[in-house]
Amino acid sequence: MANKFGWAFLWDNGDLLFNMASNPPAQVRVTREALDDELRSDGTPQGDEDVFVENSELIFAIGTRKLAAAGTGPITIFASDLRN
Repeated sequence: MANKFGWAFLWDNGDLLFNMASNPPAQVRVTREALDDELRSDGTPQGDEDVFVENSELIFAIGTRKLAAAGTGPITIFASDLRN
């Protein structure tokens, strides 16, 4: 699915996946729990995209921080990451 910004999203078992344009590029997974409990998605694909767009700066910051620590992807963003 693509939103009005042209970002492409995929879902795997309810988790939202996207490729972060970083160096190196990395796949990022935002867990269903993070989407629902912390970002307040309504659970629909459109709801997931909406909360992603609304919180994209925070999601990208967490993804960048985790990528720097790990050195490579994939990266998973959990609900607990959004609480800190």
